[in-house]
Amino acid sequence: MVLSHVITQDSPLYDVTAADLLEDPFELLIILEGTIESTGEMMQAKTSIGSAEICWGYRFAPVEEYDSLNDKWCINFNKFDQMDPVETQKHSAKTRAENLARLTLQEPTKTISLIDS
Repeated sequence: MVLSHVITQDSPLYDVTAADLLEDPFELLIILEGTIESTGEMMQAKTSIGSAEICWGYRFAPVEEYDSLNDKWCINFNKFDQMDPVETQKHSAKTRAENLARLTLQEPTKTISLIDS
């Protein structure tokens, strides 16, 4: 299961930039609730993440690996805390959306046909 938060206009993270994570501290509270399938018992897990703990421009390395000798998927716990850098811009999702909208509104460039008709 993968839990993710898609940053849209309704997200509280829509205006947040990489610099904001250090300059304007905040804390995300994460609460997961569910039922243990084998017993039917309810469970709850809670954690919090501070803005300084968010690594902008990184993602967790894949931990699942296929073991072809035993024909099964395994979890490599040696990679559990490993993060890989990814190319990303340092501005907010809001700024990115505004830049894309601005590009869309620009007049298209004229094209010249190189084929004689």
